[in-house]
Amino acid sequence: MKMIKKILGLLLLTLCMLSYAEALKDEYSYSKLTETFLNQDPLKANPGEYVELRFKIEKEGNKELKDIQYRLVEEYPFYFDNSDTPIKFLGDWLGSSDSKDYYLLKYKLKVDSNAVKGDYELKLIQKSSENNIEKEFKFTVTVDDNRLGIISIGKIITEPAKLISDYDEAIIKVEITNMGEGDIKQSIAILDIPQGFVETFGYSTRVNIGTIKAGESKTAVFYVDTLKGIDKGNHNAFINITYKEDNADNLKSNEKIKNVILPIEIKVFGRPEYVLEEINVSSLQPSKSGQIRFKLKNIGSKDSDSTSVQIFKDSSQPFDFSDKSSFIGKMAVMDSGDVVMNVDIDDNAVSKEYKLKLQIRSVVDKDVLIQDEYITVFVENKKSSPAQESTTFRFVVYAICIVVGFFVGKRYKYHKKNN
Repeated sequence: MKMIKKILGLLLLTLCMLSYAEALKDEYSYSKLTETFLNQDPLKANPGEYVELRFKIEKEGNKELKDIQYRLVEEYPFYFDNSDTPIKFLGDWLGSSDSKDYYLLKYKLKVDSNAVKGDYELKLIQKSSENNIEKEFKFTVTVDDNRLGIISIGKIITEPAKLISDYDEAIIKVEITNMGEGDIKQSIAILDIPQGFVETFGYSTRVNIGTIKAGESKTAVFYVDTLKGIDKGNHNAFINITYKEDNADNLKSNEKIKNVILPIEIKVFGRPEYVLEEINVSSLQPSKSGQIRFKLKNIGSKDSDSTSVQIFKDSSQPFDFSDKSSFIGKMAVMDSGDVVMNVDIDDNAVSKEYKLKLQIRSVVDKDVLIQDEYITVFVENKKSSPAQESTTFRFVVYAICIVVGFFVGKRYKYHKKNN
């Protein structure tokens, strides 16, 4: 009987040891990551500001996990800027977590300035090299409506109404509206112009708007030049607005100045654009007449209903044009027209290069468009005519003969007197 009890005891002990070994085996043969959304800072995110999200990452089991990474999926009204990135690498993890052994995961997101109050669901994606299956963890972030100033773009007006290429001092008027519940103060708008535009003068794309009361609007006026050859169509630009809200005195120093970047579109219309080809200038001499010939070609993006060329000279330039303008007429894109200008040169013209201004006028849909071009001509030295050359030559020959005859005569008298 005692023997049977010993055998049963040994069997029971063996079973317990096997059970414990199996438990240890299970603990080391698996691993699991769990995520807990701890909090957000601030507790209610504000539109146009940052919110920090904090997660507690814990691990069950002793099986090693390698190349652990988390990716936060950004969805409106949250987005990443240069302050943070959506992917975080935790590396390798061996062993289980305890109350002190966990990973604190943080993300910093920007809240869209036009975000509406409410709770928004976001996703955190877990992945490791041991398990290529992505696991989603969903959580909720709260956005408040504590927006004293909500800025939006209203009407956009350009002068001219049809903005075209190669235009100086174009005006862009942008209506900026405060749709919030409080005033915004010390507001400054800076126009970030796209390629093909330049500032007309210093600070012409920076406007001090000042205070915009709740529910009211102010117009920012910007001055730009459009470059020659700019593409027609819509050009994307941005207006960067900095301002202070009514409660700025109660905020931290780094929170007093707020910033919002709003997109706008600037439309550029097509127009005729011209180049001078096959320029041919005849010999230009004082007291003579000459001709300036060239072809005018429309290389723009719009046909011209009517085209003419006018030439201008400075009052100090020794030219007289019998006809200062040349009419070509309709010119489709890639069409060419001949231009001939007859010119008389003053008697006292100085031999050198002269720069003449050409003004090309186009009529498109009843709008008159101007393009300036320049042409350089050279006035040669005054040349004597054959008749003048012959008279001068005879005069020189006669003078030489007289001088020679005078000396020969004197010599003859001298010899006769001495003999």
